Amino acid sequence: MFRIPIVFLSILFIAICGRISLAQELVIAELTENDYFGDLPVVLTTTRLKQSKKNSPTATTIIDREMIEASGFTEIADLLRLAPGMLVNYDSGHIANAGYQFLYDRYRVRLQVLVDGMSVYTPLFGEMPWTQLGITIDDIDRIEVIRGPSSASYGPNAMTGVISIITKHAVLDSGISLKANQGSMGRSEQFLTMGDTSGNLDYKLSLAARKDDGFENRYDEKDLGVAYFRGDYQATDNDVVTFYFNYSSGDYQEDSTPTLNSSMPDHIKNIEQSSLQAKWVHNLSDGNVFSLNYYQQAFDGMNNYVGDFTADGFGFVPIDESVNTNRKNIEFTYSVLSKIFSFTIGALYRIDNTIAPEFLYNTNKDIHTRQFFVNSELYLNESNVLNIGLLRDDNDTGGVTASPRIALNHLIGNDHTVRVSYSESTRSPFALEEYTNRVVYVPLFSTNVIAWSDLSDLEPEKIKSLEVGYIGNLNNNSTEVDLRVYRNQLSDLIVQDWSIGTGGFLQGDEFNVTGFEATISHQFENTRAILNYSRTEINAGDLIYGDPPDYETGSPEDSASILIMHDFAKKLEGSIGFYYTSEYQQLCCEIDQQDPRSRIDATVTKSFKLGKYNSTLRLVVQNAANQKVETRLFNNYDRQWYISFRVDH
Repeated sequence: MFRIPIVFLSILFIAICGRISLAQELVIAELTENDYFGDLPVVLTTTRLKQSKKNSPTATTIIDREMIEASGFTEIADLLRLAPGMLVNYDSGHIANAGYQFLYDRYRVRLQVLVDGMSVYTPLFGEMPWTQLGITIDDIDRIEVIRGPSSASYGPNAMTGVISIITKHAVLDSGISLKANQGSMGRSEQFLTMGDTSGNLDYKLSLAARKDDGFENRYDEKDLGVAYFRGDYQATDNDVVTFYFNYSSGDYQEDSTPTLNSSMPDHIKNIEQSSLQAKWVHNLSDGNVFSLNYYQQAFDGMNNYVGDFTADGFGFVPIDESVNTNRKNIEFTYSVLSKIFSFTIGALYRIDNTIAPEFLYNTNKDIHTRQFFVNSELYLNESNVLNIGLLRDDNDTGGVTASPRIALNHLIGNDHTVRVSYSESTRSPFALEEYTNRVVYVPLFSTNVIAWSDLSDLEPEKIKSLEVGYIGNLNNNSTEVDLRVYRNQLSDLIVQDWSIGTGGFLQGDEFNVTGFEATISHQFENTRAILNYSRTEINAGDLIYGDPPDYETGSPEDSASILIMHDFAKKLEGSIGFYYTSEYQQLCCEIDQQDPRSRIDATVTKSFKLGKYNSTLRLVVQNAANQKVETRLFNNYDRQWYISFRVDH
């Protein structure tokens, strides 16, 4: 039902852009290209080389600071709605799910998520703790969304793509800033940012307290504190050292809804997260670059309660779902940069340690990962750019894998690029999948009961991807068009199997995903508009363990977003965001079938002087039309609003 309106909307969008651009021809002629887009933006993540989007081997969406501000979102995961094909949903008010092309659940994300180059997935479940990243939306400079398999650059877990969150340089947050958000559903948030310069050191410290009531009729409140420090030190003319530290701690309400039964009582889960990172970049005299990056992370989730299993004949059972994980990671890269041939080579070594008494009973596992990679960009001539990448990964759960990627970008003048690329990626099993041994103590029988067991030695999941893309600059560089057609073949998928009585993980399922994605962005005189559209079709074929209808409806056929930002006179700005997905279900169960849903968000921001201080007042309304659509686990996202007040000194 949605494909005809979205095609019509796309045609109308382009037509309006063209007519308004013609009407503004004299105005545009007086401006430089840089006042709009100029050349296509530079991307930093795709190949670990700094390169133009038109040279990138994989489709890339840049969510910049202007878009972040205009969206009105307060959760980092929600920002991914601004990239085509990205799906965002919630298990509860504080547990966000995000996936690309298909959305399973909070676990086995199949995406690599980086914060300033630091991988942040949890090694036990492979989940993404979106609310525990130790940063807030205000700390982010931009997000690069790599839409396609990227194991050639970032190894397993970059199976379907990469989300690279890049925080702001410390110098951009100099001075003191105070901000408060207050609104519906118990939202109460306070932010403090302090930044300064001492000699060659720029530094900033940001603190935040965030609280809300979650979804209506759910026991899912969060109460979270965040501290983040960044220091940028110019040691010499050729050396920059950047330090990062973040810490977050929160109390999260947990209820029985995720289990769809009453075994889990309402209780409080406490989570603590911290990370420390140091990055050294050395510019050599010949223009080449050497970098060394070290980070370590710690995650503690304390989650104890007494489950009611009397209906199953076990009585009241103490449950300890506490998890402690630690990660240490060191990597280096060496990049040779030139106009004709550039390449980067590097290596990584990582140790993940996980202690989970219930999920990994009597098992204390160190998972070692070793990676070697090379990515290159070669101008064959003025019109053709060849990208070749290869990564070799050796880790304790997935063994040895090799992930290649090759792409040819054909440049048609300065304004048009056609790209053809092929890549292979993998996802290694996480600790729970490879070593699962879930044991629950049952007081009624004074014994341990095995709930999940290690069923087999798992191999990495695999994906083969072929894509054709187009990027063009039109209307005197005021319009950017980014199109992509792709076909992905996934195999050896890891699934949880309950047919043997207890449960565990097996593999063998496979399916194909084909699709089309489009982004059209246009800069008017005072207005910027961005349209995203994604069409996805899944063909499950023959499955070993899964149910084909579950896979084939595991993604919406159509999804879209439109973000319009307008700068009014007298320091008044406004934005409207529209987000749509057709019906789909997550793979866990039919009860999670979701009807088509849409929402409209709106923001109005007024800047003014409060004495000698720069100040802003913002009103944000989310789901303004109050669409009554249930999402996963019956979370109904009603109309919400909040007022934000900020003072800068």
